[in-house]
Amino acid sequence: MLQQSWPLFLDLLDENPQKAFSEFYSFARKLLTVKPPRTLQELSKPESEDMIQDIILHCVQDSFRVLRRYQDRGKPFAAWLYILAHNKCLDYLRGLKREVETTSGGFEPGSKDHATLCSDPDIDPEVRTRLHSVIELVGTCVSKLGDYCELLLKCAADEYTPSEIVLVLGWPKDKNKKVSDDLRECRKRLRKMLEAQGVDLTNVPYAQTQS
Repeated sequence: MLQQSWPLFLDLLDENPQKAFSEFYSFARKLLTVKPPRTLQELSKPESEDMIQDIILHCVQDSFRVLRRYQDRGKPFAAWLYILAHNKCLDYLRGLKREVETTSGGFEPGSKDHATLCSDPDIDPEVRTRLHSVIELVGTCVSKLGDYCELLLKCAADEYTPSEIVLVLGWPKDKNKKVSDDLRECRKRLRKMLEAQGVDLTNVPYAQTQS
């Protein structure tokens, strides 16, 4: 089922909502426990369990409002859900660290570099401001690359290997090279988009470790 771009429970949202919920619940729990996003791994076990429940609730509340927005674009539904879960966890972590976030230069909460910058009193405030603007621009550019590239880049940022990304996508193992090549191409496209905006990550302090 992880390879399906349109799981059967999506056809049951109106016809049999109880069965749709049951099958989606099983699907989501399996995906988020077998290979959770790094942002979910940052949480304690009780917090992680609560977050999984919150993600599922977010998808099914208001008569499956979020699930109904899903569009089949030929990629696994699991990849879409993975991105949604990653973003929900990231929002949660940002909420926990909001006070630190305002002075940290905007690095992703939970990352080692983010934590280092948050506690380093020697970083120039102007550098923090510059980093914040660069990372906001990176986020904007990534969102314009499409769901597939967004997934690959976020998995890579979570330090997933190509073989692990293949698992997230629900693809067979012989797709490792394709994922590796596609990730390289996505990074190239992202770099070109940033350069078009006048941003060269090699000239941004601390940013090299984030790309």
